[in-house]
Amino acid sequence: MRWPVGLLKNGDLSITVSTHTIFEEKFGIPTFVDNDANAAVFGEEWYGKGLGVQHAIYLYSGNGCGFMIGGQIYRGANGCAGEWLFGEEDNPLPALIESYESGTWGLDLGIALAARAFQKEDPDSKIYKIASEENENRCTILSVVKAAETGDELAVRLLSDAGARLGRKAAFLVNLFNPEIIVVGGGIEVAGVPFF
Repeated sequence: MRWPVGLLKNGDLSITVSTHTIFEEKFGIPTFVDNDANAAVFGEEWYGKGLGVQHAIYLYSGNGCGFMIGGQIYRGANGCAGEWLFGEEDNPLPALIESYESGTWGLDLGIALAARAFQKEDPDSKIYKIASEENENRCTILSVVKAAETGDELAVRLLSDAGARLGRKAAFLVNLFNPEIIVVGGGIEVAGVPFF
């Protein structure tokens, strides 16, 4: 477990505990612990009717994916398959810091950071009015989505651009792994139609 005090600074606090053991002892049931993307692709298959496929990818929008190959979760040689930052920027650090501070950890594909960058260029966008009413002037993916739902051109463009970037990532994975299905998740799907 890691409780960050400051991103990419020496002040972060790391503690190693076995959540597996704690849960098994506390609840007396078999427990499996995995990373978020692997658990997500497993959950998509296991919960409800399942995916009904043998080869699937759960694509977290910004930083990783879970693979199901031949009906099994693929973890790689040491359990970290799919842990890959999908940044396209020459310097992804500002977007990483932004996503960390906003609590999205890359899930918003830099949408909020881009919205703030356009504020001087397009100050009348509904993004900023919504952000001022809901988030103390802090643009988030939700303020961009809400503005897009009203037809705001900047918001729609930001979501469309992010959707195209995610589409390129998905196309890369399709060409590399040839899955039967890709599930997009992790929160970005709240953007809805303008995004896709």
